[in-house]
Amino acid sequence: MTAALAEQVNHIAEAFNASQDAMEVQAIYKGGYADVLTETVAASCAHQAPRLVQIFEVGTGTMLAAGKAVKQVRELAKETGAAIDPKTYIAAVRMDGAGPLRFLRDILIPVSAANIAALFVILFVYGWNQYLWPLLVATDPGLDMIVIGIVKMIGVETQTDWSAVMATAVLALLPPVVVVVLMQRWFVAGLTEGEK
Repeated sequence: MTAALAEQVNHIAEAFNASQDAMEVQAIYKGGYADVLTETVAASCAHQAPRLVQIFEVGTGTMLAAGKAVKQVRELAKETGAAIDPKTYIAAVRMDGAGPLRFLRDILIPVSAANIAALFVILFVYGWNQYLWPLLVATDPGLDMIVIGIVKMIGVETQTDWSAVMATAVLALLPPVVVVVLMQRWFVAGLTEGEK
């Protein structure tokens, strides 16, 4: 391989090959973006798709449209131990002609989606179980949180209907359980993303 950045690409391929025996990566230069993309699509249609194709000079829009077909540079850099500066994303997006809102929508939110989901689950469960703050702030009994309602159901001087209290507690448990179950994949990914 003799193209631009060939030395770095060859070094990454050699380091990967030395780190494992399951497969071998061969760094080959086959032309520009259009040539490689055309050959890759043709090979995919013939059910002989290569496992890894690295393309330089790819626009951010093309990479995002490819979805899971493109391995993110940060993942490849982590696997090989190469240093990467996240600030370079901003320069790449500006070169593609995207503004701050498109950067937010197309780069920042998708990259941070797992972390945002994990934070949402934690804050939802925390907010749902609040007791002291709603007790201090809510002045209308109709605005009481369910936890305060359960406490008010427990009578001090009267006989408590424990079956109603327990039924209400089970119903109060349902929304956090539903949120955790529906978002558990993103929750776990958000908590473990930095450990890959």
